[in-house]
Amino acid sequence: MSKHLHHTSGIILNYIKFKETSIICKIYTEAFGLQSYIVKGVRSVRSKKLRMSYFQPLTLCELVVYRSPKSDLHHISEVKIGRAYHSIPFDVKKTSVALFLSEILTKVLVEEGDPPLFSFLFDSFCMLDELKAGSENFHLYFILHLCPFLGFALEQHTAEILFDQVHHKPILKELMGSIYPTQLSMSAQSRHELLQQFLQFYELHFGLTFPLKTIEVLQEVFR
Repeated sequence: MSKHLHHTSGIILNYIKFKETSIICKIYTEAFGLQSYIVKGVRSVRSKKLRMSYFQPLTLCELVVYRSPKSDLHHISEVKIGRAYHSIPFDVKKTSVALFLSEILTKVLVEEGDPPLFSFLFDSFCMLDELKAGSENFHLYFILHLCPFLGFALEQHTAEILFDQVHHKPILKELMGSIYPTQLSMSAQSRHELLQQFLQFYELHFGLTFPLKTIEVLQEVFR
């Protein structure tokens, strides 16, 4: 069966090197969900059409892709930046958060298009890019507000029961608000404790373990 050409928006999650000049890239697409694409020649110094900067974690892009119904590995015909970030690539705190979120999303997203989820992700990462303060708490806010899109919405009362430390309840109330709490005051210890509880909650619902490499980076950057 022949390959078909499609246009879709996408969010870069990660990539691995493939052969001498190529990469295999994980991208969450609006049309098809989580997909793997081979990008040929992008690591070559002669590559003019594609750049490695297009494939950094959480990059928002527009894609023209070839899809083969019988393959799990597809090909990219064209890629361009959908919305350029102004701060994430240049702010070590935001870059660390982006790496962490890309690692989480690679584990929980599925191969099925979900436009509302895609819109949430797109808007969230634009919000992170625009933040003037509070980026150290963004990943906690994001993990909580991602839950409804994954099928297990949390109400305030339920969250307080699940994460029952008394001193965390005011923080939970702020995190679960509809507007990102940029002025939320939280110690590094509380931030780490809450993150561990949130990840345990995800493990329970997905049946997965999260040996995330980026947690240590977050701890170091936000200590």
